Amino acid sequence: TEIRDGAGSVLSLLRQTSLDEATISCAVQWAQGESSVHLNVKFAARLDAPVTVLNVDNEEVSINASHVTFRGLGRQKPKVYTLNIELFGEVDAAASNWSFGSV
Repeated sequence: TEIRDGAGSVLSLLRQTSLDEATISCAVQWAQGESSVHLNVKFAARLDAPVTVLNVDNEEVSINASHVTFRGLGRQKPKVYTLNIELFGEVDAAASNWSFGSV
């Protein structure tokens, strides 16, 4: 029974962790001109929502000729933040870059 109770506790913790983790589509402000694209991404579902996560880990950013995608895990809360934008026109992915900023 001691092993069963211990296993039950571990399973309960795993269930709670998976319930706490959610996927949030990031709010974004986006401007695209002939020679540049600017994205302001907020780790929240709406631009006017309070920020609950200030940093993300394990971020994955992909920029190709027609899309920008992002995925990261919230540091303060176990939520996955994602973004997938189809651009208005093609960009030079090799000349593209990104960085984190704060406001």
